[in-house]
Amino acid sequence: MKLFRLFIITLSYLTLKSLNPFRKDIQKVMVMVVMDAEKQKKGLQKSRRMKLLISAAAILVLGGMIGSVALIQISKNPSFCSSCHIIEPYYESWKEGNLLASKHQAADVNCLDCHHKSYIEKAEEGLHYITGSYSNPLQEINFTRDQCLECHGDDFEKAVAATDFAMSNPHDSHLGEIDCSLCHKMHRQSEVYCSQCHEFDWYEDLDSSWKVGEVAS
Repeated sequence: MKLFRLFIITLSYLTLKSLNPFRKDIQKVMVMVVMDAEKQKKGLQKSRRMKLLISAAAILVLGGMIGSVALIQISKNPSFCSSCHIIEPYYESWKEGNLLASKHQAADVNCLDCHHKSYIEKAEEGLHYITGSYSNPLQEINFTRDQCLECHGDDFEKAVAATDFAMSNPHDSHLGEIDCSLCHKMHRQSEVYCSQCHEFDWYEDLDSSWKVGEVAS
């Protein structure tokens, strides 16, 4: 056993001795091998980090897309609009009561049927609400005659015929084609625009959703 150990030691010594002239070359090779291994290790780490970043970005994009689609679908429900407390009175006037907004609700007309907003505009409104950069009460939207007639085009002639009173016809005004919103208000009492200058008996037949002003002196 001792002889075997001595043989191994002697063989090792002779081997190292024979390689001594090539020691520097061997060291260079070993250094290159170690450096190459380090480069490969760093490359693998960089590759893994890149894969993780790409995966995280893909998850964020996919999550954003799914969230956007879900938000778009949810926003079609009028109750979603009341998520902002400043919209609650408007939602309630649509949901119930005798204002014009509620009459539209009875006809299955939802918020987005009149309030046409792009997704960017909706996002901006949400941002204004979160940051508190909005007016309260909100600025009233006065829809144009053409906007109203997009749905009520066929009804308008019927309205003209139905309001052909002896002394006046509010739908055939001497002022010409005026905007419907001068009289018809959605989320508050409608106003008789004629009453600013005229007094007519048919005012008495209007329900509580209407407000008759005093004739200017």
